[in-house]
Amino acid sequence: MLSASAQIQPPHRSIATILLIDENALNSQLTEMTLTGARYRVRTTSSPAGGEKIILSGGIHAVVAHLSAHGAITQTIEFLTRLRATPATTRLPVIIVTGERQPEVLASVKAAGASAILKRPYHQQELLDLIKQCLEDTQA
Repeated sequence: MLSASAQIQPPHRSIATILLIDENALNSQLTEMTLTGARYRVRTTSSPAGGEKIILSGGIHAVVAHLSAHGAITQTIEFLTRLRATPATTRLPVIIVTGERQPEVLASVKAAGASAILKRPYHQQELLDLIKQCLEDTQA
């Protein structure tokens, strides 16, 4: 459960810390290289539950969560619902990366609180642009 003490802090000098949630180690490494190459700090975990613990520790400015397995859809929706129900994380940007194509599933993820959904395959710059946009929207 998320607590109200986990506060979203604005990034200093345009350096934000991105939490990367991905159960696939190779995907995680590739995404982490993209993010660190763009000068973001990155923390990683393989599960939404691990993500909640990291968010509670503070200092996270945005989340990129890879939704890969069908069973992960329920976990992702529950994770988003808990984030959005906690005042301190209602505006935390959460970008879901997925290969899912079913409109009803994507609509459920969006309704649960995803800030954006990026469909695979995608170009690295698309992810970076989405992160930048979500961070700017949070600070507005």
